[in-house]
Amino acid sequence: ISQRRLSLRRMAERFRCSGGLLPGAGSPDVADCTEDVQASQVLTGKRKRKRKGRQKAQATKVSQGQTEAKQRKRPNHFCCIRITGDEVVTRLIHSQSIAKAATAEVEPYLIEPSTFHVTVLLLSINSPEEMKRAKAGLLLAAQSINEALSGKPLTLSVKGIGSFRQRVVFAKLSPLVSNSSTCETVVVPSNRNTEPLGAITKCLYESFTQVDAEDVVMDFGRSMNYHLTLAKLSKQRRFSSKRMRETSSETLKKLDPGIFSGEADGVDNVEFGEICCNTVVLCQMIGRNRGEFYPVVDEVNFAGGSHTESSR
Repeated sequence: ISQRRLSLRRMAERFRCSGGLLPGAGSPDVADCTEDVQASQVLTGKRKRKRKGRQKAQATKVSQGQTEAKQRKRPNHFCCIRITGDEVVTRLIHSQSIAKAATAEVEPYLIEPSTFHVTVLLLSINSPEEMKRAKAGLLLAAQSINEALSGKPLTLSVKGIGSFRQRVVFAKLSPLVSNSSTCETVVVPSNRNTEPLGAITKCLYESFTQVDAEDVVMDFGRSMNYHLTLAKLSKQRRFSSKRMRETSSETLKKLDPGIFSGEADGVDNVEFGEICCNTVVLCQMIGRNRGEFYPVVDEVNFAGGSHTESSR
């Protein structure tokens, strides 16, 4: 601003010196005036660019703050269907044993059989009030899940082995609707074999919304790929470096799903069996002891409407 005022003052002085006439063609002051105007325009352009730079930096700072806030909100609870069928669990353990026999280094990355489950919703619960609303949402969801599945239990057909970029190896699921407590399969609801699990996730979210607990739900709306995890590389972080050195000669970079099936069967033809499910469990991620399932906060039975709350 001071530079612009100085430029205007010089032009006013030249105007007075020229007898009140503006410099024109052939005037000795034209070049000087043009030069002053150009200098003023350069300074104005610099100020505009500097102002835009400040605005952009401020916007970036706000965006980074929002991103950091989202990053700070990490999932610490989850809703899941627990896998407890003896036959299926035995076959899953056998698949892990085949992998361990093929590659001993895979052992630290195997999921403990006591924790086998299928996640249907991730949550971030950070206060007693949020926990209270989450429990209310879970209880309310039992009714809507019961209606969505026509009051029948859910049969999970576990067949085939897949992987996520060779970092997570899992057993594939094909949920079917059962007609009774005997889990006799009668119908496949649609061509999408995960339709009933998707309905359970949707019912949970809608019920959480009704009790003003939608803020604790993480990543709802993303395409869910329901699976039963057998091994994952991120599990490495749960082991101390000393134990890793004792159990593994080197850190694995990839998990080959083929070693979980054996050479003859093939990853798509491994049969694990079927499980009848009628309960959704709310668990916390931390506080689990080895050989045990995750701490259960609450659970509901969607095939009969019963409710069990943990003392935790």
